[in-house]
Amino acid sequence: MPEALVVLCLCAALLLEATLRAAACRPRPPVVFAYPNSVELAGRGKSGRVRFDTGQWVREPGSGAACLLVVHLPGGDLGGKELCHFNGPQVAVELGAGNGFDLFRFHGPAGDVIGLRVGLIPGGRPFEVGINGVRVRLPLSEADAVTGLGEPASRTTLRP
Repeated sequence: MPEALVVLCLCAALLLEATLRAAACRPRPPVVFAYPNSVELAGRGKSGRVRFDTGQWVREPGSGAACLLVVHLPGGDLGGKELCHFNGPQVAVELGAGNGFDLFRFHGPAGDVIGLRVGLIPGGRPFEVGINGVRVRLPLSEADAVTGLGEPASRTTLRP
């Protein structure tokens, strides 16, 4: 009987440890910094220690504004027009974008591109992106974002 009690206590301790580890490793909610010209940075982390891995631009409704994001790759640069083109992802690969490079276009009801997201998939090779004319490297620390791009117009923590 005492052996069964020891095994039961050991199992309970292991279950408690696994639960505590899982709670500690739970990802933080996304944080979004909004900048002028409909540009945003998105990342995760505690306030003051956010790591941004995504930049995006979404055109204001009714605006004909062009995308201001530029991706700087080893073989050349891709501006907003090229990034929004249907073969933008293929051109990015040809210019040296690694496996961790993520490019997603948002389409409006008429099928036109109304937004763009560029990001770094975990484990991917860092790359540089121009945001509102300022060149930064993704992933980007919160301190570097504020130093390079200035204080954001807004900071939002998204809740699940």
